[in-house]
Amino acid sequence: MEDDTVPDDLRNDLQVIYETKPVIRSVLMVNASIPAEAQEAIAVILEQMEKTPEGREVMKKYSKVSRYDRIEGDALKGLEEARRIWLRLHDRPS
Repeated sequence: MEDDTVPDDLRNDLQVIYETKPVIRSVLMVNASIPAEAQEAIAVILEQMEKTPEGREVMKKYSKVSRYDRIEGDALKGLEEARRIWLRLHDRPS
């Protein structure tokens, strides 16, 4: 268990019995009015942040994010499913 919010004495008594698929912890979006070239430049910068000490430090301070990836494939499917569940729970049509 890697959660540093759990005290050491309690952590030693815990056992992991199940692990979920990775969950998106932080989503950054850009306004559609921003030119596509600028959107792409922002995405590239965010994707490269994990490769420098400064970038890693910024991400650590921001909700302990370890890296940024584009939302596609399984991540996109998971996000869409979470949206459908949220809408169902709030009685809104999907």
